[in-house]
Amino acid sequence: MKRHNRVILDGLIQSVRTEVRRVGGEAVPAVHFQIATDAVEKGGVHPAVAYGRLAAEIVIFGEAAAEHNVPVEVTLDGWLRTVWREAAPASTVVAERVVFHLPSEVRAAAVARLSALLNGEGGSHATG
Repeated sequence: MKRHNRVILDGLIQSVRTEVRRVGGEAVPAVHFQIATDAVEKGGVHPAVAYGRLAAEIVIFGEAAAEHNVPVEVTLDGWLRTVWREAAPASTVVAERVVFHLPSEVRAAAVARLSALLNGEGGSHATG
C-alpha cells in the first residue's frame, strides 16, 4: 500500500527524540522528529519517524548542524502511515530517504562521525 501514499517534503528537522524498538526480537534504532515545511498555523509541521541506519544519520547530521549553529534542512522521501487512536486518525511520515542540505564543512563532519560509528570507532551517540 505504500506506493499509493508517497510523501516528499522539503523543510527543517526539529524536535528529535530517539529510542530503540524491538522488531522481530531485534533491537532497531528509531528516531521521531518533526519536519517543518511552513508555519504551524498553516499546518506546516509534520510528525515523522525513521529507523535503522537512517535514524543514526538524522541524529549525527543533526548533532553536526547544531555544533555549527545551522538548521537541519532536508528533503524527505517516504510514505504516510495512519493509525487510529481513540477513534481519531493520527498520521506520521515514515522516512525512507533523507537528503541533507547543509554546508560542506557540516556535511564533512557528519560523514566522518557516521563512518567512525559504522566502523565501530564511534563515541556515544543518542540511540535511546
